[in-house]
Amino acid sequence: GTNMKVVDGALETYMEGGQSKLVTEPVTLCVDDRKIKYFIGAFENIEKLPAYIVETTHEDSKVQQSISGSGIISRIFLKLSDGLLSILECCKDVEMAPLENCEVPKANVEERAIAISLQIILKTEFLNSAKSKHPTPAQRSAVEFLRSQKSTRAFTQISMLANGLFCSKMKSEIEYSPALKLEAAKALASSFATETISSSAKVNVLSDVVHDFREYFELVPKSKSE
Repeated sequence: GTNMKVVDGALETYMEGGQSKLVTEPVTLCVDDRKIKYFIGAFENIEKLPAYIVETTHEDSKVQQSISGSGIISRIFLKLSDGLLSILECCKDVEMAPLENCEVPKANVEERAIAISLQIILKTEFLNSAKSKHPTPAQRSAVEFLRSQKSTRAFTQISMLANGLFCSKMKSEIEYSPALKLEAAKALASSFATETISSSAKVNVLSDVVHDFREYFELVPKSKSE
């Protein structure tokens, strides 16, 4: 009879008498698919971190009492956001590639990563005030993550963060601190040079920017000489 065995990554047939014939078709192990599966499994645990951080710090009375003075929550979220940037740096071409660049969507990882960065921004927004000159380090890192995504989806989210400062007020129902808006506006401006962002998204956001400027100048009182 004829039997099969794997030799050096290829299937080989052999006869009971000892004669063999090499089959040219290699064994496909789907290494990339397995890497994606493991990555998504690990990423699902990262998604749980924002809620877990808030829950555990609120339960710890000592941490809760020291939040205003030391910014413990902000530092923890900064670590998380910097971690996302590191993951993006090594996985941006495959696992975390923008949806528009994927032949087959990878479990919506790009959208889910953006959602984590937005949670970081929202959960540290209370540390800002109207007088804050800079966003929290965690927020700055999260905005940089969105900019580094270089995708249409992330670009749109940045425009929402700049709500009312550099784009249409109709974009978002959330009123962010001026410091965060300014950081998002700077990221938005630099993102216009990114080739991987769709032209239609750039036109839509630019239209909102022009609308904002027009609205602003219509509200500015004109001098008598004008």
